[in-house]
Amino acid sequence: MQSPYPPDFTVLPHNRIVHKPFYNASFYHKNNRSEFDALLKKYGRRIETGAIGPVEVRASSVHGYGLFAAAELKEGDWIGEYTGEQRWAMPFSRKTDYAWAVPAPTLPRLEIDARRCGNALRFANHSFDPNAVADHLLYKGNWIIVFYAARPIRTNEEIFIDYGEAYWSTPQRELHISPELFDILKKTPAALTPTEECEKL
Repeated sequence: MQSPYPPDFTVLPHNRIVHKPFYNASFYHKNNRSEFDALLKKYGRRIETGAIGPVEVRASSVHGYGLFAAAELKEGDWIGEYTGEQRWAMPFSRKTDYAWAVPAPTLPRLEIDARRCGNALRFANHSFDPNAVADHLLYKGNWIIVFYAARPIRTNEEIFIDYGEAYWSTPQRELHISPELFDILKKTPAALTPTEECEKL
């Protein structure tokens, strides 16, 4: 089968840090620490090694290529870290179809884009009734996105993720946060003032 990756695509086990955001994550991290710690405890070793679950990329009956389970997955089973370029979110006209916005208090907004580099998870198609979860956590000072099974997934079943409501108005996938936390974040100073270096880029 022809490679699903575009020419000159680089496969990454971890994010390529293009921009390190200027932010104070203490408030956001504190309010979600138990969730982040649980994810790190469960998947930390797999994150460290860049492990990918039993998945493969094939032609999808839904759209283009898709991500498929190469073996049975139980609820909570690891699928992988969504890797790409970690950078400040691009202007609307330059956004790509492979960027996930991270709902963390960063300035400028942070995204992870797998258009030019990343891994097989970039091919997971959207569903409003997904069988996998996209979640995020702080790992070694950087925000990362991880996928795991939301329910049992059969061998050869396509893996679907909910891209979030923002995707349908802008070509950017957005992770979900609770409405309560979103209201708190809107009222909270989100970040430190960018340096001159930040303002030049």
